Amino acid sequence: MNWLDRRDMPMHVSVLGWLYLFGTAFLLLIAGFAFFVLPTLGAISHNPDATTVLSVIGTTVGVLMVVLAIPGLFAAYGLLRHKAWSRLLALILA
Repeated sequence: MNWLDRRDMPMHVSVLGWLYLFGTAFLLLIAGFAFFVLPTLGAISHNPDATTVLSVIGTTVGVLMVVLAIPGLFAAYGLLRHKAWSRLLALILA
């Protein structure tokens, strides 16, 4: 069986960086959906209770997902720039 060679490592780290970047972008897309679409659906329903509940849920979930996505963006940046700290951060986030 052919094991990884040291010269293959930069390519694998770059691929992992792109995967982190795309995964974090998807998380931010879902956060935007929760932050903007859920309160809009509540407003369309013309129900004050639904508007309040969906606004609180949409804002909370959207902000939480953005907060969770920020370390992934740092990990992706570090992996793409081959920073030494980025592998540890990616391992912790995984």
